[in-house]
Amino acid sequence: MFYVHLQCLLHRLQVGLAEYFFMSRRNLRDLMISLVSIRDCKRKKEKVRMKKKALLTIGIIFSMVITSFNMNFENVDADETEASEQYIVSTKNGELFKDIQTKYGDCISDEAEKAESLEEHNTTVLELSEKEAQQLEKKQGITIEPDCEMEGLGETEDNITDVSEWNMQMINADENSEKSKDKIKVAIIDSGVDYTNGIKVAERYNLVPGEEDINIIYEDRTGHGTAVAAIIAANSKDKDGISGIAPDNVELYSVKALDCENKAPLSRIVDGIYWAVDKGVNIINLSLGTKTNADILEQAIKYADSKGVLIIAAAGNDKQIQYPAAYDEVIAVGSVSKDGNISKNSADDERVELAAPGEAVKSACFLDGTLQVSGTSVAAPHVTGVAAVLWAKDKSKSKEFIRDLLKETSKELEDGSGLIDLQYAQNKYDEFSKNYQEGIDNSDIIEKNPEKVENFSETDNAEALWGDAVHTSVSSSSGLTGVELKLLYGALIYSDHDEDKSNTTDTLGDDAGISRMTYNWTFHGYGYGQHNFFGSDGKLVDDKDTNGNKIKHRSNYISNTMQIYNLSLNYKKGVYTKPDKVAGINDTDYESIMSRLNADSKKGIVKTMRPSGAEDEYGNIIGKTITPKTVSWDKIFHYCVRQYQGNTSIIISNNNKNRSVVILGLALHNAMDTFSHSSCTWDGKLITHVSDKSKNADNPDYYSNRVDCAVAVAKNILGKYSKGYEMTVSDFNFSSAYKPYGGGFSLLGYAEYVCNISPSYFKSNMTSIDQLSTTINE
Repeated sequence: MFYVHLQCLLHRLQVGLAEYFFMSRRNLRDLMISLVSIRDCKRKKEKVRMKKKALLTIGIIFSMVITSFNMNFENVDADETEASEQYIVSTKNGELFKDIQTKYGDCISDEAEKAESLEEHNTTVLELSEKEAQQLEKKQGITIEPDCEMEGLGETEDNITDVSEWNMQMINADENSEKSKDKIKVAIIDSGVDYTNGIKVAERYNLVPGEEDINIIYEDRTGHGTAVAAIIAANSKDKDGISGIAPDNVELYSVKALDCENKAPLSRIVDGIYWAVDKGVNIINLSLGTKTNADILEQAIKYADSKGVLIIAAAGNDKQIQYPAAYDEVIAVGSVSKDGNISKNSADDERVELAAPGEAVKSACFLDGTLQVSGTSVAAPHVTGVAAVLWAKDKSKSKEFIRDLLKETSKELEDGSGLIDLQYAQNKYDEFSKNYQEGIDNSDIIEKNPEKVENFSETDNAEALWGDAVHTSVSSSSGLTGVELKLLYGALIYSDHDEDKSNTTDTLGDDAGISRMTYNWTFHGYGYGQHNFFGSDGKLVDDKDTNGNKIKHRSNYISNTMQIYNLSLNYKKGVYTKPDKVAGINDTDYESIMSRLNADSKKGIVKTMRPSGAEDEYGNIIGKTITPKTVSWDKIFHYCVRQYQGNTSIIISNNNKNRSVVILGLALHNAMDTFSHSSCTWDGKLITHVSDKSKNADNPDYYSNRVDCAVAVAKNILGKYSKGYEMTVSDFNFSSAYKPYGGGFSLLGYAEYVCNISPSYFKSNMTSIDQLSTTINE
């Protein structure tokens, strides 16, 4: 109806203004066709957004008529029933790009509107019909192509025990101790990097819609990017952890572009490339690819190359080389197996330049766990790590020098590519540098690598614990395997699942999770503050003091974690009754946890009860009745397994062990959230959710040691769970990971809450506990 009125208005404007300004029929025709095109673009957006822009559209009409402005594009009247698709569009100059934005502003995808790096390089994504795309393609200076799908070129394999790091031995990187003063900036465009195994990320750029605020401890929804990063730069202090090739030589930049299915549109990868180059990175690792030779992707690659960036990409896993690896500017990396032969699925193409281990490689996953990965995705970061070590010797060297050095010191393979060899490259570095000349063939300036490729097939083989359908990782401290770890990972995300966040994997419906710390303080480490209570009548309680101020409440986050954990342990042991109250927990918190988790009935988990309607000055709704609703365990299981690698094929048994794992995830989430929602600055001020993102409670870089301490506590809890032991207050002691230098953080009420649980433990550890605590002042 809105557009019927708009069209009537346009018709009257056409007739009346034409007579007044004596406009030519040609100008009127062009004007009206342009308006129709704008109208059709608008129909592809949500109606609310269209109505907000109605007056702006009418204003543009007047401006166009009065100035006789004629767009430089022919327009096509799109069929309203014709489906629209996303196209990535790039222009040769800024003026053309502004014209695109003016005419097609309402066709720009929501994701592209937030992609500043794309816009800075005259690139965007439009939702167009095929006719519109064909018409736009005819214009000079404009490149347009479907926003095709790209995906990670590797897989996490079956669960493993005791797999050796044969890969590091094969490329002679197992004894690398070379440190450099200057760091090489390496960008990993992948699925994100979990905070694990000592992997330090200098800066993160998250491009996946709906996941902007995901906790960095488990931001990688497939494990793919974390595995890649670990091969390059892991620096685990754990004997079971991972040691990367160049932890002392790189500064990592993570672009989270791949979603929970390890896929991303082309535009997201292009955006990541531009962002990385503009950050001044030296190397870009692309363990992903597409069979589509896209001009806009090649354009981004050429831009990076022109800025002196070394680009390393996985060649592909199905014999056909993929893009961007196939471009001349990129080092295409193939995969070799333990026996030193080219992997059977590695791309078979003369453009494959180098090779590295890519089968059954041990790497890292979240919470300092380990996993086994395969594919050319895994091979590429080996080359990236070696390149970083060599380049760090002298950053003034060109990318061509590093590329030639890698190639000329590699071990020749049967397909003509070369297996990288860090030790030989280091030994020959000075000689190669002395004789090297830019722009000429340098293939004979040093002796070829005389070493044979070693066979490591007799080293410790991975022991498959689950069938081929189960691809996931193993946390060395949890004892969880296969589906259980998927459930645990999904439960961590489930805790924050919110009705206001778009989530394509949502199978639960609105208000599905237990998000919102003021409504679910016992699940989000919220130790002191405003709590939103519901009375027995189902209405939100007007919880204010006599002066009309919102009352703040204490909540022992340690006891709450222990209480949730004990219910998890009961399920694991097959105990069907709810656990007794733990020490230090108050009655309200105990009942809140037990009722929300349906501890007596085992029916599922009660959704977040958050009323809608007019809000009071505190953002709450008073007087609206809420009926608690329970999400069944079957739905929760289905949701959780989809959060890791987007797997929908696994059917989860509704049994005590699986319920136990989900509830364990909720306990871990509460423990780790404590370091976000109950942390204080060095001078005792509570770190809160403020508009300044640099000082926001959820910013992991603000008092970054909070993340180390959260992981330490989570690992303590996982260790107890693997042995079937109950938690104790000592499991919440994070002093081993605490770094007080530079003004350390503290936890609000920590000393008080520890003492409430175990006065004897507090007394014997008083000095260290007091250092970690800020007193609650009411």
